Amino acid sequence: MLSRRLVPISIIILCGTCAALHAAVGAFSGQSVVRVDVKTAAQLKELYSISDALWSCTSGVGQIDVQVTPKQLAALQESGLSFKVWIEDVQPLIDAQFPVTAGGTYHGTYHTLAEINARIQQYVTDHPGIASMVNFGTSLEGRSLLGLRITGPGSAAGRPGFFIHGGQHAREWVSPATMVYIAEWLVTNYGSDPVATRLIDNVEWFILPVLNPDGYEFTWLDLPNNRMWRKNRRDNGDGTFGVDLNRNWGWQWGGAGSSGNTASETYRGPSAFSEPETQAMRDFILAHPNITAYIDFHSYSELILWPWGYTPALSPDNDEFAYAGTQMADRLAAEHNHIYTAGPVYTTIYQTSGGSGDWVYGANAAGRLILAMAVELRDKGETGFLLPPEQIVPTAEENLAAVLILANVIAEPLRVELLSAVPPTLGAGETLTVAVKVTERRETFASNDVSLFYRLSGGALTEASMSGVGGGEFEAVIPPSACGPDLEFYVTAIGDGGGTAGYPAYSPVESVSIDVGREVVEMADDLEAATAWTVGAAGDNATFGVWTRVDPVGTPAQPEDDHTQGAGSMCFVTGQGQPGGGIGVNDVDGGKTTLLSPIFSVLGADSQISYARWYSNDQGPAPNSDQMTVDISNNGGQSWTPVEIVTENAGVWVVHAFTPGELGLAATSQMQLRFVASDYGQGSIVEAGIDDLLVSGVLCQPPNGDANGDGVVDTSDHAAFAACMNGPTGETVPPGCGAFNFDNDANVDMDDFLLFTSMFGQP
Repeated sequence: MLSRRLVPISIIILCGTCAALHAAVGAFSGQSVVRVDVKTAAQLKELYSISDALWSCTSGVGQIDVQVTPKQLAALQESGLSFKVWIEDVQPLIDAQFPVTAGGTYHGTYHTLAEINARIQQYVTDHPGIASMVNFGTSLEGRSLLGLRITGPGSAAGRPGFFIHGGQHAREWVSPATMVYIAEWLVTNYGSDPVATRLIDNVEWFILPVLNPDGYEFTWLDLPNNRMWRKNRRDNGDGTFGVDLNRNWGWQWGGAGSSGNTASETYRGPSAFSEPETQAMRDFILAHPNITAYIDFHSYSELILWPWGYTPALSPDNDEFAYAGTQMADRLAAEHNHIYTAGPVYTTIYQTSGGSGDWVYGANAAGRLILAMAVELRDKGETGFLLPPEQIVPTAEENLAAVLILANVIAEPLRVELLSAVPPTLGAGETLTVAVKVTERRETFASNDVSLFYRLSGGALTEASMSGVGGGEFEAVIPPSACGPDLEFYVTAIGDGGGTAGYPAYSPVESVSIDVGREVVEMADDLEAATAWTVGAAGDNATFGVWTRVDPVGTPAQPEDDHTQGAGSMCFVTGQGQPGGGIGVNDVDGGKTTLLSPIFSVLGADSQISYARWYSNDQGPAPNSDQMTVDISNNGGQSWTPVEIVTENAGVWVVHAFTPGELGLAATSQMQLRFVASDYGQGSIVEAGIDDLLVSGVLCQPPNGDANGDGVVDTSDHAAFAACMNGPTGETVPPGCGAFNFDNDANVDMDDFLLFTSMFGQP
């Protein structure tokens, strides 16, 4: 049995929490955000003498995002400090947040406090069986802290509680928007989606969209003048206003990482829990001892954080935090390929004291473990607090995935962890050993209650009892599979109370899938060497930003590194500016520019084709007015079939994978990709990138070396082998050479030649 700790989980969100923007009053036209590379304390002091309007979470040496006026930008240029202009003009980003965008949907824009409260009240009206309103407390100016309780019918006794909230910092608008999206997904999917139903029936959810309603309301008054307000609205009595609520919690209050200066954006208040908003949070958590998970959502920086913030020492439960945080980061990245960094607050970003997560975890750890964590939402500084409205939904979608996996962690009666590696493919006739470790959490289990379920190509499930090998570890062997169909499996364990847990997390709704056969890499081009890519096509008319293969110079719109990162530096991007140049230097202008891949072959309609792409079009006076199209041909460019239309401003490299069969195309040896970036909008900033083209398939037959098909491997096949060894530069396993890739690596080389000659005379 789990002795004392049930695994309550608290998540703290910090990036952007330390941002200090004193120029909170007045329009921001012409003001920029720059990323300064600060290497010494003297340089830090010099930067602060120019501007202390910080956006980033870094308070010491390192890369620091700071907002500057044109005059301050000139002073920065004269200072000799190394910096890049990250956002050329803040004002258009503020303007772009209004009015409603993304087709006029609710989640396509930001909303006032009144609109948010009305929306969550509607959820209660529409779903009274599982949702109810909660008044968490009252703010300094008398506003109610309104949120939701969501849980399945019947008594909630024994259900772990999960408390998530946003809006502790007023200007971080995407955090309340994410809370509302998550609440809506839960209530509208209950009863139809098995994951939603399971996690609502087994978890008591508490969701507070806006913890700081006074500050949030203030950001909407006299727009855009108050848009960057951060704190609550406490009158400090000396001409300054506001307490940083995320420095006001009563664990290690008053230490480093907070300020006693009332004018500071990290002003901690006169005493711990001096503010009614943090008092309400404290009292609610103490009154609900079933709370075992807690997330405080902030923006920006894309982080998943946990205690401690006040010290570099790891918490006693760091392994539990890392287990949950790693799963969250993995699930989040699988949605839209945004990589959130996970780790303890102090060692991952900076020191802080009086933060929410430290108190939720530290003050409540006796007798129960609350995994207290913080999530910093999008982005990494490209737009910062002014995240464009079209990124609300993808931000919410990826964080919904993280929240659900954390809910599953605290709800699981047992924990099932996979110990054996899962191969990407399994050879025909090979067995697969599946090994797991089962840990008791809320229930105990018997050794005969751990089972493996597997099937081939969507067929009937076969159950196999897993044998205990000691230490809570179990194994089972899946018998040999025929080549061709996918192999799927999952593991379940049953507790003494009838609860079930498994691997993967939501099994049997989800399972592990493995291709059966031999994977052949038909083409792998990382663009490090010049290959048969072509720039330009009929109708191209872009005046700037034409595709070019380079080691890219980063801007807020163009990547600094290629997708490979570490294994190379080259990729195709649309234009190349000078180091330190502005965002609009040599971006796509005046029309379209085309990039054509080399012609390649695929084994079959199920072969996978993938490429890494970068796209940015959310900045400048006319953001989101253009697109990049991707097409494929199976006849050498005579006709084209659409693959995707790219409008997503991910701010990271995104890998897109597909098969010809998905598009209704036959597999040929004349496949080709076409990438077209265009700019037809007035003032639109368009940057695109392409890297790492990979083509692979799964073969049932092993390589046999019989290139001419005469039934025997001999010197008559030698010429074909020699041609494969001398295939086009940059191609790996050239088209038609799968018969010679005996060691199944990325090349037909001398290793394969030795195996080839050893087969002479063999049928």
